[in-house]
Amino acid sequence: MTLNVQTCRLFRSIIDDCSRCESYTANILSRSLFETIVALQFILKSRVYIFVEPHRDKQTKAHLKDPDGDLQYISKTYAHNPPAWARPSFLSRDLRANLYVSHDHFDSVRFTKECADIGGLKRVARSRKKAEDPNVPITIRNTIGDEWFSILKHKKSYSGLSVKELAIILSRPLSRWYASVYHIQSRMVHATDALQHVQGHPEGRFGPKFFSTADEVSEAMFSATALFLAGLFILQENIGFGDLNDTVIHGLMDEFKTMQQDRRSR
Repeated sequence: MTLNVQTCRLFRSIIDDCSRCESYTANILSRSLFETIVALQFILKSRVYIFVEPHRDKQTKAHLKDPDGDLQYISKTYAHNPPAWARPSFLSRDLRANLYVSHDHFDSVRFTKECADIGGLKRVARSRKKAEDPNVPITIRNTIGDEWFSILKHKKSYSGLSVKELAIILSRPLSRWYASVYHIQSRMVHATDALQHVQGHPEGRFGPKFFSTADEVSEAMFSATALFLAGLFILQENIGFGDLNDTVIHGLMDEFKTMQQDRRSR
């Protein structure tokens, strides 16, 4: 439910930005919308498999332990054929939901440790440390097991995988989106596409570009709508909200496909 609400709020903000000729910020929000859809698919997809393996020393092959003395595990994917000994682990929906929720705790602990190493933030770190409940990690370990406890403890994601790796194992459309649209939008997020804010003038001079063109707004709105519809389909396919809603969603998708064909014919 919370990811569904997040999807709606992001899409609403994208509409607001596009209405003000701000395709730049709309695309930044659309990138976040994509990651929300990936999380939604991760939790709701009927079957998800991820390889979980012991973290071993490259030379001795010994099973490594972390500074707390816990055996370390890693989650991974294989681009092509996995080794014969590798066995993927099936993640139930309950486990995936618990991984997503548990990640918040590990992210908070990691943030506290980082604050402790930065001058001026040590007091913040001490305050956050005092507020930590020692029973939370015990509950999490009992809920998700030792292997995933180790993975979330040392990885900065709820699946132990990167966004790219997770998109690949979830669906081909998400993988294609990551390799294309997500890449372009990431340049905007990381401030490596600043030249798009410069525009040329007929007399040969250049100046700042404060608003997006109609085509840029159309592209941003079109890609965001595709993601929003994908989110609706994921919810309907895996939860189901009745035949009436199914008809409405398919009607919206048919209308969107018609718009897509019109765009291609121009």
